[in-house]
Amino acid sequence: MSKRKWMSTVGMVALLMAAGLILSCGVKSDPTPPKVIRIKPVSDLEMRFMTEGILLRWSIPGEPSLMARVRIYRSELETDRSACPGCPREYVLMADLASGDSRMQREDGNRLMYKDSLVKPGRLYGYYVISCDRSGTCSEASNQVEGKYLRNSVPDR
Repeated sequence: MSKRKWMSTVGMVALLMAAGLILSCGVKSDPTPPKVIRIKPVSDLEMRFMTEGILLRWSIPGEPSLMARVRIYRSELETDRSACPGCPREYVLMADLASGDSRMQREDGNRLMYKDSLVKPGRLYGYYVISCDRSGTCSEASNQVEGKYLRNSVPDR
């Protein structure tokens, strides 16, 4: 191979490498598996006060067969929020239930109910739920609900 041809080949390889570096730099985005159907978040979580505790009710958004698990998060404050304005709420996982768990009851096909009987009068409770599919992909958090539990009386909201 002649010196001129060799220099031309080296120059072409260097040019291709430089173009590859320029065109491939930068972060594009995280890879996502094809055809991932994300579960929609619950938007109608509601709480109802009962003598035996707090009843949570919500609709399954989208296709009910996609949901495999429900995670229920709860926050509990000893006093009303006015005693500590601006204090952050700490939500902890209260229940991680499979879709057929007997502690979670189905109502009208696509509505679910869960009763929290471990509540104490005079405390402020907050809740939200997250739905997950069989692969473990979870929705965003639902709307949050909160209220002060007062046994045998009208609750504060």
